[in-house]
Formats: sequence, structure tokens, C-alpha cells
Amino acid sequence: RRYLMAWVATYRPSFNPIDETGFDALIDTYAIIGRSLPPDKRARVREYLHAWATGYIEAIGHHNTQPTWTNNWQSHRVKLVTMMAVALDDTLLFDAARTLFRAQIAANIAPDGETLDFRERDALHYVVYDLQP
Repeated sequence: RRYLMAWVATYRPSFNPIDETGFDALIDTYAIIGRSLPPDKRARVREYLHAWATGYIEAIGHHNTQPTWTNNWQSHRVKLVTMMAVALDDTLLFDAARTLFRAQIAANIAPDGETLDFRERDALHYVVYDLQP
């Protein structure tokens, strides 16, 4: 509980999905212990995660034509939004995450299974980083 609350009090999301993809542990922590938190702490974490998720959704909604808005970076953005939606049990966020997921699959994975990153970089590491989220 102290560790979770310390991160929430200190960390300000950068909305860089590669830097933030490891925060799935923080999100999982809330999903596991959230109901046992005192109401004020639970509300604080919920507000924090909701703002973070909606920040990613807004950023995605204003995306540009740079490759990071369809490659593995986008896969990690969608992963984080989805995890926060599930942890918060927020139907509207989850609906948005589902829409983003479908768009990312269509933009990133060709019918033959080749990912955008493999096509651009010819590197299996990036294929894994596309599919891992």
C-alpha cells in the first residue's frame, strides 16, 4: 500500500509508452489491493489511473503520421489503457480500449501476420515488442 501510494504521489505520467510499459506492475497492484485500500486512498488511485488512461486516449485521438502512432509504441499505449480500464472496472474506458485495440491490430498487423515493425526494421525483437502487450 505504501509503495503504491508513494508512486501515485510522486510520478507524473510522461505518456511515453516505452518508458511507462513497466508500470503494468503498479496497475496490477491496484487491481489486486484496491478494494482493501481506505476509501480516500482508493479514490486517489482511481483518479490518478483514470487521468492517466484518458491522457493516453486523448493523445491517441490527436495522433499524427509518425510511425510511433501505429508501431510497437502504440501497442504499449493500448496495453496501458486496457490495463487501467480493467483495474478500474470502467466500462467506458474499456470500450475505448477495445476500439483502440482493434484499430491497432488493423494498422500494425498485416493479413499474413507481419507486423509494421518487422516490415520497417526486419527485427524479431520489435515483432515481440508489438505482440507482447
